[in-house]
Order: sequence, then structure tokens, then C-alpha cells
Amino acid sequence: MPVAIVTGSDSGIGRATAVALARDGFAVGVTWHRDEAGARETAREIESAGAQSEVRRLDLIEVPDCADVVDELADALGGVDVFVNSAGTSRHAPFVDLTWSDWRETLAVDLDGAFVCAQRAARRMIAQGHGGRIVNVTSVHEHIPLPDAAPYVVAKHGLGARRRAGEPSGDPARPARRRTRDRLSPQLACLAGRRVCDRALVRDRRRPAADGSGRGSRETGRLPWYLAPAVRRSRSR
Repeated sequence: MPVAIVTGSDSGIGRATAVALARDGFAVGVTWHRDEAGARETAREIESAGAQSEVRRLDLIEVPDCADVVDELADALGGVDVFVNSAGTSRHAPFVDLTWSDWRETLAVDLDGAFVCAQRAARRMIAQGHGGRIVNVTSVHEHIPLPDAAPYVVAKHGLGARRRAGEPSGDPARPARRRTRDRLSPQLACLAGRRVCDRALVRDRRRPAADGSGRGSRETGRLPWYLAPAVRRSRSR
């Protein structure tokens, strides 16, 4: 069974991604920072889909040691084939009122911690000899600034730039076969195709479901699932 690790999977997009991967045949490593009960609920959803799960606390402020959690989960589950950086935080204040700790905490979680964890996962994928896939969850605000959220915008822009800077050298992974886009909404297909989306569409993607069902998170959580490689599903241990 292939293995995915999804950070910040105690709620929201992270949980939706973890459950979608479990339903697709992945064992899933779940991480949490403050909401252990939420992480346990995610694990129950994963196990109800017939997949294995492991849960660990991850504090991305503790750079670089936080990356040890990637090794813990990979050891417990038997490797790592897909790694999804979904954990994040933000501090909202006018630029002149931001404190140094506000700035550093957001960049530590959203950029520094994401970097060291993805790097640790990449090293393991290379050592395994069959490659894998790393998905960094950024934001529309990587491209469209969010008022009074300078650290968040800078961190998400940096995380997106890391992807554009190129993949790890020596990675033996073949290009992933991507599922057909008719299984995604037009909005998510647009994002998956890396096209610039209409501002009205972006605003619509941020609007919660009217019935409070959380459909927005579940639908957006399908995008990392879409980007994960199907070619690893048959791997046995």
C-alpha cells in the first residue's frame, strides 16, 4: 500500500486531502498542532475507508527538528510516496503594527517548516528508489495580495516559488499520470492547470457552503489528491 503524509490534516483542506487519499488506497500519516481530537477524527475517517493511519503532533515553529516527524510517520507506515504540505497559519494586522514575532511565526510555519519537512520527505523518496510526489498547498494570495496579511502572502509566495525553482536533483520519479479533469470542478481544474483565475472566481472559491457542510474544504482537498501519482498505488511492501 502506498503512503501519504498530510500535514495539518486535523481539519479543513488537510483532512479532506487525507481522506481522499485514503479512499484512493493510500495509508496516511496525519499531523496536528493544537487539535488532537480533530486529528483522531481524521484518522477514524481514514480507517473507515479501509486504510491505515498514524497520528503525530507537528510543531512547525521548531525548525529544523520538526522534520523528524516525517521520519517517524514514514517509519511507522513503511515509507512515503506522497507528501502534502497543508499546515499553515497567519497573523493579520496592518503592516506598521506587525510584531517581529508575528512575522517570524508565520514564516516559520508556512515557509521554513514546510521547506524542511518537504526536504526530508524528498530525501526519503530518493533513497527508496521509486520516487514520489510532493504537493505544496499555497493560496490564491500567492498571486493576489490579502490586505493586512503581509507575512502570510510572503510565505505563500515563497512556497510557490520553491516549486518553480525546480524539483530535487536525482529524484527518480517519473512524471505522474494525472486523473482526468472531469472529476474536478472547473475552478479546481483551472488551478491544477496553473492558469490565472478570474478574480470573481477566486472570491467564489473562498465563500463557504451555504449549508455549513464544509463542501469548500472537501472539494479543494481533492486538488492535492488529483496531483498525487496514480502509478504508486500498486506498490507492495
